[in-house]
Amino acid sequence: MNQPPGTRALTLVAVGLVVVFVDLSVDGFDLVADPLGWALVVVGLHRVRSLHAGFAVTRAAALTAAVLSVAEVAAATGLLGRATWPGLLVTIADLGVVAGITLALSALLRSDDPRSAHAARTILGADVMATAVGLTLFGLHSATTSPLGFVLQGGTNDAVTVLFLLVVLAGLAARVWLVVLLVQVADRLEPGPARGPEVGPASGPQSSGV
Repeated sequence: MNQPPGTRALTLVAVGLVVVFVDLSVDGFDLVADPLGWALVVVGLHRVRSLHAGFAVTRAAALTAAVLSVAEVAAATGLLGRATWPGLLVTIADLGVVAGITLALSALLRSDDPRSAHAARTILGADVMATAVGLTLFGLHSATTSPLGFVLQGGTNDAVTVLFLLVVLAGLAARVWLVVLLVQVADRLEPGPARGPEVGPASGPQSSGV
């Protein structure tokens, strides 16, 4: 699929994911950037939708996450009271985006680059594990405390705290790995416009001297 000169679509997706992933959620302040990050992901996935059907489906999940992240901002600023459902739904949509991207990459790279295809599947496994733990704690923590805050404030015993922090680190590592993988494979999956022969003094017909 030929792309016009400029940023590769998968690189754009990677940038959008960085904006979304690097979110400390301090009093809702960082949440403001999430809709922008998801918008970049949607645009990037739209440009590569013809590469694999999974990208088109994932684009819908990213668009859903963008809308829900706006609701999450409203909840963080008190406009929706103390509602926690936006954060829960964003987490689920977020997992859907990561799953769609990694499964599409795995399918596209399976033949030519099985190592990267395996990496995509490993990333998905780590993300599913981290999300499952996060959602479990989501059901335990109070409406005003994040799962991480719930753990650090003594909401669990020491063993569970250590396990949770290890899972969080694994999830963060997987997200970083996904961003790096997207940038690495962008050129291979999105070849640029075909370039004709270079025109220059040495490119014309050569006369054969006798």
